[in-house]
Amino acid sequence: MRALFLIAFAAAVLVACGQTTPAKCNATNCMGCCTGAGDCLGGNTFFDCGKGAEICTTCDTGQGCVGGTCGAVPADAGCGLASCGGCCDSNHVCQTGIQDNACGTHANACVDCNDAGLGCDMHACI
Repeated sequence: MRALFLIAFAAAVLVACGQTTPAKCNATNCMGCCTGAGDCLGGNTFFDCGKGAEICTTCDTGQGCVGGTCGAVPADAGCGLASCGGCCDSNHVCQTGIQDNACGTHANACVDCNDAGLGCDMHACI
């Protein structure tokens, strides 16, 4: 009987509170860029580059995303902060940093989240 009461109480609370929808991505809640679905991303990767809550863009081949802007990367830059918003793999190649097996940001060494049974979300193993 007590379990039935708790279920009824929880349902009443949910109905009384109503559902709230998270705020869509905008300049007041996003320092990076916004997806078409209204999600805020860091804005510092090759595939999701942008700043000021603008729509994320994908940089052209040979470009990197630095400070939320796609631009040319010097040929000798390797994988460093100037050329990589994601992480650097073991071959010193820039990865987006959002894959479970290559997670990270700010040109740090990529981490394999799978090793700890985790996944990569927003450049961090969780």
